[in-house]
Amino acid sequence: MDEKVSSGDVRLRVVEFVTRAEAIVEQIEAAAPDGRWAMTAFSRYRLCELLEIMPYVRYDGEVEGDPAALLDEAAVGGSDRRVDRGPELAAGAG
Repeated sequence: MDEKVSSGDVRLRVVEFVTRAEAIVEQIEAAAPDGRWAMTAFSRYRLCELLEIMPYVRYDGEVEGDPAALLDEAAVGGSDRRVDRGPELAAGAG
């Protein structure tokens, strides 16, 4: 298998996961009366910036699901591997 095609496919999946998670959070943020989701805006913007994804663009895909799970998928490149959250989070302390 050609490595460039494989890494390109992985990047496309990562971009899709991150973009979808961002759209879901934007929807939640707009509906939340207390503004708590606004506190995540800088981190989300920085993630988009690092991945060279244009933030705040219209997303026409499915905007349902768990944004944290989508970011976990993006973190492992869209593979089926589980994201290691470390012993403190695995124990429920996080």
